Amino acid sequence: MPALKTDTDVLIAGAGPAGLALAAELRRRGISPLTIDRQPAGANTSRACVVHARTMEVLEPLGVTRELLAQGVRVPIFRVRDRDRVLITIDFSHIASPYPFTLMVPQDRVEQCLLNHFESRGGGVVRPCELVSYNASASQVEVQVKAAGVAKTIEARWLIGCDGMHSTVREQSRVAFTGAAYEQSFVLADVHMHWPLSRDEVTLFFSPDGLVVVAPLPEDRFRIVSHGGQCARIAVSGFRPAPIRCSRPIRESRPYSRRGLELPVSHPPSRRAKPAQEPYSAVRRCRACAQPCRRAGL
Repeated sequence: MPALKTDTDVLIAGAGPAGLALAAELRRRGISPLTIDRQPAGANTSRACVVHARTMEVLEPLGVTRELLAQGVRVPIFRVRDRDRVLITIDFSHIASPYPFTLMVPQDRVEQCLLNHFESRGGGVVRPCELVSYNASASQVEVQVKAAGVAKTIEARWLIGCDGMHSTVREQSRVAFTGAAYEQSFVLADVHMHWPLSRDEVTLFFSPDGLVVVAPLPEDRFRIVSHGGQCARIAVSGFRPAPIRCSRPIRESRPYSRRGLELPVSHPPSRRAKPAQEPYSAVRRCRACAQPCRRAGL
C-alpha cells in the first residue's frame, strides 16, 4: 500500500470502478493521483454485473477492455417475456460499436482488473482512509481524512469525489441527489442452475405478482433478481423445473407466483459458488448538475 501523502495535485476519494478507472487513466497520462478508500479492502461480492458498449470503448486505451472480455459473458439480447410469450426483444448486435453486446461480468472482477492496471503503472490505493470533510479555496482544497483511525490533513489542487451513493464530497458540495427508494423489496442471488433459455440473452419475466430477471454470468452462473417477496421461485410456465444451487439458503416469505412452474432451490456446499446476497432495497436517484467549482469535482 502506498504511503499517505499530505500534499498532492489530485486526490480521488473512492476506489470503486469510477475512481479506479480515473486513477488508471491519470497514471497513463503521467499524472500521479492520491487515491483513498474507506474500506480496508476491495469488496469481493458481485454487485453490479453489466458493462455496456460505451464503457468498453472508453476503457480500451487503458488496456482493460481485452481483459474484461476474457472474463465476461457477451450477451447481445435483452428480452421481456410474459412466461413463455415474448413481449419485447432488444438486440444490441446492431449498435454502431466495436462491442455490439452487453458484457456480463461481476463488479469485483471489474474492480480487480482496473486495480491491476492502476498498480501496473505504479499506482495504489491507501486503505482504510476515509474522507471526513474538506474546505476549498481558489488555489487548493484542504481535506480532512481519517487513516487507520488517525486524523490527518491533505492539501490538494483538485479533489474528485468517486465515493458512491453516500458521497461525502457530493453532500458537502451541496449537489442534490434527487429521487426516492422504490417501495418494493428485492432479492438478488448468483446461482448455478440448469436453465432452458439461451445464455445469449438477459430475460425479464413479468407476472401479476412482480418481475424476475435472469442473466447469465461467468463460470456457468446466473444472476436472479426478483421482487414481490424474498423468494427463489420463478413464474415461468412452459419450462421444465430446474434445480438451483447456492452456498446458503435464500430466505422466502411466499411463493413468487401462484401460476406457472417453480424452480426448487437446493443448497449443497460449493466452494466456487458466490453466496446468495441478502434482500435489499433499490433506489432511483440522479445527481443534479454541479455548479462550476474550481477545486472540488464529482
